[in-house]
Amino acid sequence: MRPVVSARFQRSRRRCWSAVAASAVAGSTLAALAIPAAHAQSASCAVAYTVSSSWGTGFTAAITVTNTGPGISGWTLQYSYAGNQTLTQGWSGTWSQSGQTVTVTNASWNGSLATGGSAQIGANFSYSGSNTAPASFTLNGTTCGGPAPSPSPSPTPSSPSPPPSPTPSPSGTPSGSPAPTPPSTPGTWTAAPVNPATGGAATFLWLLPDGSVLSNGSSLNQWVKLVPDSHGSYANGTWQTLAASPYGMGAAQEHILPDGRFYQAGGEFIYEFPSGSSANDHNAVQLYNPVTNTWSLG
Repeated sequence: MRPVVSARFQRSRRRCWSAVAASAVAGSTLAALAIPAAHAQSASCAVAYTVSSSWGTGFTAAITVTNTGPGISGWTLQYSYAGNQTLTQGWSGTWSQSGQTVTVTNASWNGSLATGGSAQIGANFSYSGSNTAPASFTLNGTTCGGPAPSPSPSPTPSSPSPPPSPTPSPSGTPSGSPAPTPPSTPGTWTAAPVNPATGGAATFLWLLPDGSVLSNGSSLNQWVKLVPDSHGSYANGTWQTLAASPYGMGAAQEHILPDGRFYQAGGEFIYEFPSGSSANDHNAVQLYNPVTNTWSLG
């Protein structure tokens, strides 16, 4: 017997953490509250896919990967879009795209998934036209929502018995799963560790593809990053010192590029500059590679 493939929309502010049969959903609407979702489940993995926000020419995809099989020490998720969705930035994993196929490999801190363990990842995409959610996912090459084992044939009874009379449901009882209820108590905020380079709060924060947070150190050409612990907690994370940049720019243009590098250009104020430049070099461009922990000039 093969599983049934279903399709549905879910409209909710909250992400859908439970996985259902592999599904294909229609494109997202432009309303921020409309969250189309696709889910896939098999004997070894479950994936919950939602569009947590959309702005007409782009959207944010939120994905929960759950391991329903034996524990694993590393994972690679892969899926495909049907349209022209293009990856611009991803987090909590290493994201890449080839044509319509998207591949995500675990970050250093979320690769181990015990049975029932899950990882939350996300990315921004640009698109035009329709935004149909992916219909299927694979985890480490295994299709989530693949064929289930065929059941053993049931023995034929010697004499058929009449089916029992159905018991009517009580009137007024709704069918299906109960509606979710909000938490009884509000959530709480927990402070992250103090930035040791400044002795206080971190500033100019940028989320890197591996899930760590880039920030300035003691000056604008000094850099540090906050690395979450093995459970993804920033509150219990640790700060690491990074390579210094050639320029120390104030009020600069800053972006995370699709390839994961940090881009910084211009700057109203130039406090530090390499040999051969000056404080008047407002057209400078520098890029940080988080994989090699190196800076280069653009």
